[in-house]
Amino acid sequence: MSARQRHSRITTDDGWTTISTSNSRKPNPKKGKPGKKNSKNDSTAGGAISALLAHKSDLNFHDGGAVEAKEGEIDQAELSKVKTRVEKQIAGFNASECCGKVKEMVRQEFGIPQPPPAQKDRDAEGVKEEEGKRINNVLILALGSLSETFKAAPGYQLAAVLSIIESLKESHGPPTSKPKDTKEEEKNENPVDNSTNLNVLSYDPIYTPIDISILSDYNITTIPAASVPTDSTSQDKDWYENAVVYMPHASVWLNHKYFMYKPKVWIGNGFEIYEDAVSGNGGEVDQMLKESGRVRREEGYVRVEWPEEDWGGGAVFNNLVVYVRRGKNGVDE
Repeated sequence: MSARQRHSRITTDDGWTTISTSNSRKPNPKKGKPGKKNSKNDSTAGGAISALLAHKSDLNFHDGGAVEAKEGEIDQAELSKVKTRVEKQIAGFNASECCGKVKEMVRQEFGIPQPPPAQKDRDAEGVKEEEGKRINNVLILALGSLSETFKAAPGYQLAAVLSIIESLKESHGPPTSKPKDTKEEEKNENPVDNSTNLNVLSYDPIYTPIDISILSDYNITTIPAASVPTDSTSQDKDWYENAVVYMPHASVWLNHKYFMYKPKVWIGNGFEIYEDAVSGNGGEVDQMLKESGRVRREEGYVRVEWPEEDWGGGAVFNNLVVYVRRGKNGVDE
């Protein structure tokens, strides 16, 4: 089975799951009635539930059971073709009202501080506190392959996270110059790009060499499974303290796992669709949903609706929501 075919299935052979399909849309209470069997709607709902809940093996990649991104030579002609397509998708999203709304959402809802003051004012009171609020890390999971699918969703979902990254970089301020000891150093040294303080990582086992090449063009570092931050060390916990986790179409297992790391901002499928799927029937999934609900309350997460969820026909950002950690008092930490 090719990577293209594998990605088109609900569950990939390596255990990761995409739910960015038309069958995964929110339940419409106006369509169908409870209790009816063998209907077309029942069949569709069953497919949606399978996509939403599978696959517990998604969690195995932290334990050495992951399929790593493929290595090999890149077909330059194919790279050029895919790159052109992705660039058009990004340009199309950037020209849309949705892009502007996403950037505005970041500025207004993510609790990020204003750009740092000029170098001469950097010792002013409150600067250190503002630095502590700045988002320094972005983790992109389950984006999907840009090169091994006919669907446009991965390209547009990449465009969306790039617009988020662009807005986050604004809070790091424009390039600044380091203090110079001599005029010769001042002449030869370039300004420091503060936006490089933003660390952007990504993992998906179905990435191809072409995907990795394209992502690197946008300063996104693809990493092996073993390098994905966890909460096993204090350093990893600190990593999530000021991080955005973006996982546009992952399974409930992955969504729960990374929400429990308590990132500053979590972007993924709304937990309500999973609650609809399990209907309070108990079991491990039901328990995960209760745990995520407890963390949302205890950490003061505020839900922010994704702008224009039906953009692109509804299959790109369908069910996507944003949770921002405000702290126990409901204000930015």
